[in-house]
This record gives sequence, structure tokens and C-alpha cells, in this order.
Amino acid sequence: MDIIEYIQILTNYLSKIDGVVALVIGYLFSQWQFKFESIHKRRLDVIEEAYSKLKLASMAFRSLAAPLQEFDGLTQEEQEEKKEKDFADKANGMFVYLDTKRLFFSSKEQENIDVIISQFFQTWNNYRYKKDIRDDHSMVKERTRLYKEIWDSTSQEIPKLISSLEVTFKKALGLK
Repeated sequence: MDIIEYIQILTNYLSKIDGVVALVIGYLFSQWQFKFESIHKRRLDVIEEAYSKLKLASMAFRSLAAPLQEFDGLTQEEQEEKKEKDFADKANGMFVYLDTKRLFFSSKEQENIDVIISQFFQTWNNYRYKKDIRDDHSMVKERTRLYKEIWDSTSQEIPKLISSLEVTFKKALGLK
């Protein structure tokens, strides 16, 4: 066997190996791509649901704290109880969802979510305290101060925090 024939056989052999290697690499890449796309799709679904739950809880809280209320044939106490239950249901659902889906949020998103949750709890505690001192006539100034804090939180601070998180979510979705 001469050198030219040997080089042709070697070249033919190497080209077959390259084809097999390329096939294996292509297969591995497609598997990785499928997993990445699946995880990314799941993350996008979680972001969509999380944002929706945040907005719904925020709107329910703002409705509860609003200075002008419609009673729809209910007494003030009944309407307040109905709105408290609506908010509590939405907020608790949101808290559980966000906690169980932490894996899907980036560190920055999770920090923003933690701040929002903290603001919800702080405002809810103020709301409950305001209710506790409702009949104490010596606490009129305190009730007024709490009412303003609650309204500012539900109408300005919480929506602003959610908007900030929205910007972060949009970046994750590739929208901004």
C-alpha cells in the first residue's frame, strides 16, 4: 500500500468519524436546546401568573382601602367584610404561589417580590390596627394617620413596586 492510498483510506475513515461526532454533538445540542426551551417556557408562564396574582391582590387591597365605597345594598360592615375576604383570598393565593415558584425567579426579581410582600404585610397590619382602634375616640388622630398611610400604600407605593417588577419581568421576557 502506497502513501497516497493510505492517506485516502485515512481521510475516508476520518470523514466518517467526523460525521458520527457531528451527529452526536448535534443530538446532544438538540437535547440541551429542548430542555432550555422547556424551562424558559415554564419560567415565562410562572412570570405571567405571578404578575397577574400581584395585580389582582393589589386591586383588591386598593378597593378595600378606598375612601369612597359603594355598598350595593349591604351594610358598611358587610361590605367591608366581603372586601376583606376577597383581598385575603387573593393575597394568600399570591403569597403561596410566589413562595412555591421561587425557583423560577432571578435574584433581582425575588428581591423585588420580597419588598412587595413586605409592603403588603406592613399595610395589612396597619389596616388591622386601624380597625382595632376604630371605636376608641381618643385615637382619632392615629386612625387618620393610619388611614392616610394605608391609602398611600395601596394606591401609590404597592402599584409603584409592582411596576418596577414589571420592568424586570419585561426584560426577562425580552420585551425591553
